Amino acid sequence: MLVLALLPVLVKMWPALAAQATLTSLVAIILFTMLGLAVGHLLGGPAAEDRTVLGLSTACRHRGSP
Repeated sequence: MLVLALLPVLVKMWPALAAQATLTSLVAIILFTMLGLAVGHLLGGPAAEDRTVLGLSTACRHRGSP
């Protein structure tokens, strides 16, 4: 139901979203996400499971907007 409710909003807002998505902003989003993944992984401690979880959760916390 949530996806169905989101579709009309996405269709209406698509031109505004597409206008904001420049190459520079997309590169910045990718770099911040990869940096968060790397920092979370490096600071995750000795257990491999902890590094994976911390890396993924750190990378997902960045909204990608200034």
